[in-house]
Amino acid sequence: MWLMRASERGRPIHLVLFDLYGTLLYEDGGVEATYPEMARQLGLHPEEFAEARRNTGPDAISGRLPDALTRAHATLEILGIYDDKKARLLARLDSELRLATVHPYPATKLTLAELKRRGFRLALVSDCTSPLGRPALEQAGVIDLFDALSLSHERRRVKPDPELFLFASRSLNIEPAHCIYVGDGGGNEMAGAGRLGMLTVLIDQEWAFCRTSDVGPVGRRISSLDELLTLPELAPLETV
Repeated sequence: MWLMRASERGRPIHLVLFDLYGTLLYEDGGVEATYPEMARQLGLHPEEFAEARRNTGPDAISGRLPDALTRAHATLEILGIYDDKKARLLARLDSELRLATVHPYPATKLTLAELKRRGFRLALVSDCTSPLGRPALEQAGVIDLFDALSLSHERRRVKPDPELFLFASRSLNIEPAHCIYVGDGGGNEMAGAGRLGMLTVLIDQEWAFCRTSDVGPVGRRISSLDELLTLPELAPLETV
């Protein structure tokens, strides 16, 4: 049974769901920027190491390799290395080096806080690995602004699987038709959210997936997160 608060009944949108990377946060230099340093500290050939990391990426995102240490062992085993000490070093580097490159976009905190002030519920729907999920949100100082988190490595589903989106909306008892989904287009997320009846908003900014690939039809387009605050669907309740 779908429910909503009495104060929400006068507005069509109650929940804003966000993608994470390319939308709220970015990795300075891209996903593979830290690979050469990881390889150097491990004493491995940079290109061979990078290829092994790429091969373990899908399983880390989907939760089949649920944490940094499990992924580290899998990465090294591809290279024929069975060394627990090196695996633990790689797991630590996976968290420390990569988190050091993760930053919120300039408009992220302001926009999320203002949407909360306006009375909207907020949720996150992200394809991410365990070191770059909750720890990255905590580092950015935004985790407490979300009412629900649906992370691929925890849910063991990846976009555009409808259950990844629906877990967030169902946990807050809000119908998909009363949701907006905001993302940069990766993982066929726009089509996935749109098929559920969510209004889709594509953000086109630095490091956004849509800058290198076609993401198909979308409901709205913005170039900075704070443009969400100008959408009529997200106006303050008192003006609805």
